[in-house]
Amino acid sequence: MNRYNKLIGNSLIFTIGSFGSKIISFIMVPFYTHLLSAEEYGIVDLIITTISFLIPLTTLELGQAALRFGIDIKSEDENSNVFSNISMYGIVVSLTILILGLLGISIYQPKNNLLLLFLILLIFSIFNTLYSQYIRGIGLIKQFALNGILMTLITVSSNIIFIVILKYKIEGYILSLIFSNVFSTLYLFYSAEGIKKVKKFAPDQKLMKKMLKFSIPIIPDTAMWWIITGSARYFILIFIGSAANGIYAVASKIPSIISLVTGIFSQAWQISYFEEYGSEDKDTFYSKVFNVYSMALFTIGSATIVVIKPLIKFLVEESFYESWKITPLLVVAVIYQSLSNFIGTNYTASKETKGTLITSVTAGGVSLITSIIFVPIFGMIGAGLSSVVCFFFMFIIRLKDTKRFVDIKINKTQFVLNNFIYGIQIIVLFYNEGVSLFIIELLLFLCLLLINQKNIKLILKIVTGKRNRILS
Repeated sequence: MNRYNKLIGNSLIFTIGSFGSKIISFIMVPFYTHLLSAEEYGIVDLIITTISFLIPLTTLELGQAALRFGIDIKSEDENSNVFSNISMYGIVVSLTILILGLLGISIYQPKNNLLLLFLILLIFSIFNTLYSQYIRGIGLIKQFALNGILMTLITVSSNIIFIVILKYKIEGYILSLIFSNVFSTLYLFYSAEGIKKVKKFAPDQKLMKKMLKFSIPIIPDTAMWWIITGSARYFILIFIGSAANGIYAVASKIPSIISLVTGIFSQAWQISYFEEYGSEDKDTFYSKVFNVYSMALFTIGSATIVVIKPLIKFLVEESFYESWKITPLLVVAVIYQSLSNFIGTNYTASKETKGTLITSVTAGGVSLITSIIFVPIFGMIGAGLSSVVCFFFMFIIRLKDTKRFVDIKINKTQFVLNNFIYGIQIIVLFYNEGVSLFIIELLLFLCLLLINQKNIKLILKIVTGKRNRILS
């Protein structure tokens, strides 16, 4: 049971560091929707989406390599070499971006400072990504968690200063992200004993080639993830407008909370699975965790449907209220995105990352085709439908492809019933209002809990045991 306890323990640590940031981000939605128009909020969302697309391209996914190779470090010299490699790369690529960006600004002379702020945010996001994955790899999980808390506090406080007090609006939002990334980068550098490692700065070319051989095949995979999750915003912008994109951004907030939870678990799962990958009973371990994980995802999604309408009405301005129509579909998309990520750990654990490329490119193509078809016909709901289709497709092809690594025994009855109940909840949501809606949705949610009671008891048993050990 130790490996299950370790997985739960690491998940709890990552939760402390990451969950607060997303919760506060969610709580800040009324703040943003009151002070920013739907159009302004849509522009901010596009800037952040573009940054998320550029990070894997500019870092060449060396952060993932630092994580994977960091786990295998056996000596202080190897530790310094990995740190030196990612630092050297970060410096070179940042200087390149800065020179090209300033050249572009001098030629086109934009009317505002958004491009310059964008460049600064991108540069510090690069270092933040590289160092945060590095400290995870070398086992500094608590420092990784604390970094998430500090970033949250700085972002919120600087938001108040720049947006509320100084009235900078879009520029203020980006400035607050820059401040939090600068501080985070410095903290991560300190936590990794960067000063000590810089004194014996020793980039290793052979190691760098191995790291790049590992990381480069992941780039198309990450790019495809962005196409699947982020490109919908550009289709909405083209076919509907930036105000609709602002509504879509609000609709994405609740799914992003669920995505955060799964991201936290994924961080802990990677470490556990990498360590257990060579064990004889890994199939059993993997299957048990998968069934509990999928149950938890559908339970969270079902609970979200119960409260979605009143929650959205309470949180946002009236002009953003229709975002509830898109949220249920985006939750389904997040569920299958999370399951696809879970199965995808087989590629990184085996260091055969080409599989991520093939499956992601295929799903990315499905995303583009469905977005082009669905968004002009169904509007913002079409973007949600597109995400559901492509992530479900990715889940199926990864499930089949990874059988060569692990034989997953899925509880098919439970899995099908979870999907069925959630589908009924979405239909009910569109055709009912008020008290009757709440009662029907709550009954459906209780049915889902009844179906999954065995796994729920298992989770409670493990978590309670872990808590008792911590207290003692």
